[in-house]
Amino acid sequence: LLEDDVTAVIESPPGRLVLGHRDGLSFLERGRLTTLQLPADTLRPRRVLSIAADEAGRLWIARSHDGAVVVMPDGVVQRVELPTSSIVTSVLADSRSDLWLTCGSRLYKLQDERMVDQGNPLGASTLRRMVELADGRLGLATTTDGVALLEGGAWRTTALPGRFPQ
Repeated sequence: LLEDDVTAVIESPPGRLVLGHRDGLSFLERGRLTTLQLPADTLRPRRVLSIAADEAGRLWIARSHDGAVVVMPDGVVQRVELPTSSIVTSVLADSRSDLWLTCGSRLYKLQDERMVDQGNPLGASTLRRMVELADGRLGLATTTDGVALLEGGAWRTTALPGRFPQ
């Protein structure tokens, strides 16, 4: 492994494990291990927080204090341009082939090969993680304001009683 500390893991494509670390990725496929060191644009602590694979075979990587990068199928690493410098906490490639990224209090969606700000369905809450449920609904977990679910094109919030209107 590139490092013993594994901070994220996915299987993509089937049969290949992609492991995230502080400084890069390890790939385990058919008993063979390879590694990829990711470029660092900051001296601040960084680590891979989330990994997603899209249909084109690209790996999207959320990195603390170092934004996001995409690893192309040929291994070339490119920085993801965002209008903010907040910590990118998660990436999600959903079953509808949409790619999402959470960054501080903002949600971004890949459209025409660029990340487009989708706002924040919870107002000022910090977005921690985005997931897709088995039924296809999207969920957003936050640091302080519960969870939001995307249902029928609208976000519905779930939090402690009295915190949000249902």
